[in-house]
Amino acid sequence: MAVFHLRGLPLLLLALATIGPARCSGSDEDVRRGGLRRRTREDGPFAKTRKFHLGDVHAKGSGDGSEDAEGPAVQWGGFLEVPDVSLEAALGAEPLAPVQFDDLSMSMGPSPSPFREQSEAPTLAALELNVTGNNGNPPEAFPLGRCQGDCDADSDCQDGLICFQREPGDSVPGCTGVDNSKTDYCISAGLAPSGSPSASLAPTANATKSLGKESKTFETTFLSDPKTFNTTFDSDTTYAGNMFDLSAKQNLAISQLGIHAYMPSLIDVWVYTRVGSYRGAEDDLTQWALVAHMTVRGEGLGVPTLLPELDPPIYMRQNERRSFYVTTNGPWLRCTKGDEGAPGSELFSNEDITFYQGAGKRYPMTDGTAEARNWNGMLQYRLVESVPLTATTEVSFNRGDLAVDVPHLGIRVCSGMEVRVLARAGEKVSLSDGNQSVLNFHSMADGAAILPLKNGGSVYVSNSEMKSGLGGVYGLYLDEFGNVADYRRLLDRTTRNCAGGVTPWDTWVSCEEYGRGQCWQVDPEGTRPAQITALGGTGGNYESVAVDNRTPNRPTFYVTEDAELGALRQYTPPILQLEDGSNYTGWDTLHANGGITRYLVFLENNRFEWTFDETLARASQQRHFPNVEGIDCQDGVLVFVSKKTALLYTLDLDNGNYTTSTTKGGIHIWGGGTFLGSPDQIARNNGGDFLYLTEDGGRKVGVYAIHKPTGQRYSIFEAYADVYIGDEATGLAFSRDGRQMYAAFQDCGCTNSESGLDFNCGCLLEFSRTDGRSFDGSTMSLKFHQEG
Repeated sequence: MAVFHLRGLPLLLLALATIGPARCSGSDEDVRRGGLRRRTREDGPFAKTRKFHLGDVHAKGSGDGSEDAEGPAVQWGGFLEVPDVSLEAALGAEPLAPVQFDDLSMSMGPSPSPFREQSEAPTLAALELNVTGNNGNPPEAFPLGRCQGDCDADSDCQDGLICFQREPGDSVPGCTGVDNSKTDYCISAGLAPSGSPSASLAPTANATKSLGKESKTFETTFLSDPKTFNTTFDSDTTYAGNMFDLSAKQNLAISQLGIHAYMPSLIDVWVYTRVGSYRGAEDDLTQWALVAHMTVRGEGLGVPTLLPELDPPIYMRQNERRSFYVTTNGPWLRCTKGDEGAPGSELFSNEDITFYQGAGKRYPMTDGTAEARNWNGMLQYRLVESVPLTATTEVSFNRGDLAVDVPHLGIRVCSGMEVRVLARAGEKVSLSDGNQSVLNFHSMADGAAILPLKNGGSVYVSNSEMKSGLGGVYGLYLDEFGNVADYRRLLDRTTRNCAGGVTPWDTWVSCEEYGRGQCWQVDPEGTRPAQITALGGTGGNYESVAVDNRTPNRPTFYVTEDAELGALRQYTPPILQLEDGSNYTGWDTLHANGGITRYLVFLENNRFEWTFDETLARASQQRHFPNVEGIDCQDGVLVFVSKKTALLYTLDLDNGNYTTSTTKGGIHIWGGGTFLGSPDQIARNNGGDFLYLTEDGGRKVGVYAIHKPTGQRYSIFEAYADVYIGDEATGLAFSRDGRQMYAAFQDCGCTNSESGLDFNCGCLLEFSRTDGRSFDGSTMSLKFHQEG
């Protein structure tokens, strides 16, 4: 048995006194209250003022002042400032007991109690309960501080806090006062009672992968069963992230990582890698490739939290040195202090892998580096016969960062995205054969979808919201490679065709949004003339359509109405039969007599029902969800948005319950972006876990995504040029393989869109990822063949 001794640093005793509200641990303000200092290249190690979240600091003391600092240490509302000491002193802890490993497999031996670190963490002073905002308003109140409400999700709270879900009268950990309402409050993540709910917890899945599959293949041969390489889980400090190096003694494929999570709660995890050492790239994210971003439920101290399997795995060639950067967006990773006098030294090794001493990283990565902080975790890998030439192909897409400026369009997109203009209103469409379309591209493009064609291609069907009988539906026809082959009119002489939806038999339903509007079924092949459906009844201000197809021989349709006194309707068509007695669903399903229409009514206690009383339903919509826009249905869950309330409504169709959450983005969006306008259309990327929403109005319109299992929000693109002020992002759709995203600006700089009669309003854009992967995060699918 090999025994390794990891040297710790002297313990710093800190006395804590509480002042002021919590602030972001990544703040750059240089407030001198006798605080720690931020590291710069000019000043040497950690030589500027710095505040630390208490989750980063595991200090002990009698509470009567620090023994190592000049003057008392202070606890600053959940963050810590200590006078004139180094980072290493502030994060000091007891030297570790020897960590035992079994031979060269690095299996961890007996470890201390996993609760030792938590029991010694500083205690937060209780604060009075205070309701400072609700549903993102007022914006300046968010993110909420400790003991502040009303929060709906962890993203409503400041760093290091979670949204504590409670029942009326429940006490709030770490807070004083009594609240008999259902208001939820932000609390320190470390104070959450075991098993207490958090607003962002996924109800079933332990983790969600951000990476999926594509059709490209590589064949190799596994030379071993899966192997596990452990470092240590005997931790003594906490960081947002770790950087470390590995070298491979054989060709191998790393398929899974496990981290050491600080506490049992949902956390976002990013995994980056690069060929070569991390040293020299500690503060430059452009030198790293993102290979996975996922949300996992931490298992807590002393045990590994497994991340989803990497698909494809990370390949390493024999004798290759590769570095990894594993990070969260808060102090959620436990690690172990190493030997500062031996940076980059060999730490652990077996017959296949050598692990080198690494560094701790704060979040964001430019916020400081601490040497000799060793990653706690595990790797699962297999030996392989060969490594693909594309093994180092890097994922370039960074969802949500809005880091790329596209100046000729006046928009910002995420890293790893590219965009091109497919068409402009009032101009001919350029076709892939070098010709141009007969028709000019339509004005005021609105709702859209991608539908398959019999020839193997697809068509982007797009509504025109022109008024006075000048609206309609148009098709941009794409060949099997996504090239524009044709552009045609599919429906004309209609008014304000807003959005719509796709039927189970791959036709398009286009909805008119005016008092006597109807819902038209449109054949994307163009072989049948468009026809009014039974969905619209006597007419209305119709917006969008969704389908619950869990009973394929009798699907249920849902239609929204963009009016304050509208009614969200449920339509169940009659069962049609062929001459042989078999059931039929298809084009005629929406045109036959005998369907049943009911309307949505909200009840008390977040319950709902469907009624035949249209008047009652209109009153319910006016009160609870006026002006409904986009709608989506998947796996028995119906979601829709109201532009008046800026809420997303989620209905469980089987148990009759509903929940709401704000669609307002602002500072709650990860990375960048605002999304402070009204929510409009909803789209999924071929049934994925992300809901994509378009924005109507505001100064910076765009598209953003909500990860449904966790509630995390991301900007996908956003306009910043003045010509887009008050514009509307529309036409959101995804290619059949998920690699292209289509979206339009309805004005795109035109000056007469309000009239609805300007033929030059709008432009259609095609977005793609430069790494060729799906917008929901897919990567290559690799086929493996193991020799028998």
